[in-house]
Amino acid sequence: MRRFRGSFSAPSWSRDGTRLVFVSRQEPQKPQLWVYSRATDTVHRIDPKLALFALPQWDPSGDRILVTGVDRSGRRGVFRVDVETGDAALAVDARTLDVTVGNWVWARDGYTVLGNSLLVGPKPGLYKSDVRTGRRQVLFVPSPSQGQASPNLAVSPDETTLAFTMFQVASRTSSLMMVPTAGGPARSLLTTKNPETFLWDALTWTPDSRQILCSLTRDQFSESGSFQWMAGLRGRLNSPRCVPTICV
Repeated sequence: MRRFRGSFSAPSWSRDGTRLVFVSRQEPQKPQLWVYSRATDTVHRIDPKLALFALPQWDPSGDRILVTGVDRSGRRGVFRVDVETGDAALAVDARTLDVTVGNWVWARDGYTVLGNSLLVGPKPGLYKSDVRTGRRQVLFVPSPSQGQASPNLAVSPDETTLAFTMFQVASRTSSLMMVPTAGGPARSLLTTKNPETFLWDALTWTPDSRQILCSLTRDQFSESGSFQWMAGLRGRLNSPRCVPTICV
């Protein structure tokens, strides 16, 4: 795996694990999407035809990249960017999603989005929405004392469970939570107390959908003091592994 030095953010692996897309700010006034290929050890650079963009994710089809952004006519929402040409097409209008920027993940069908509006919007909660019909199913609504500690969402590979993180205001604790994507009660797998917090984009499932790797830190502004937990869906945890916080 090649190491990239410079100003990079928001890495996202393709579903088959062969390509990594991330935002490059080597030129601050002209950010790009870079796509790294493990097969060829090369980087393909994309100039999305958008005014602003952030937080790339791979489209389930694998030939386009989904980004949150604004096009050159001022429309806001989620856009599909062509990997070869940089052409951008509006996939979902921001008014339809009604979520905090970046707090969404896509199902394999390319039409179902799982997201949250825990930080903004008149109806806070986690939901599942069909972008074709606009039908929305509420999966979880927090109590008045709760709020999301970080924009962490990760759907399991079998798409049965959505993982997310919550912050309990009164106790100042952060929890790794699970909720069924078909609906049902949410439950906590791991709770940690300040100053330990979950890192941005800190959740990754194992391919069998039975465990989830989560990264925490005691100092979110330092490249030291970070560690990882592997949590099983039945609540069984392994010992933490201390690892450095590394930016792509």
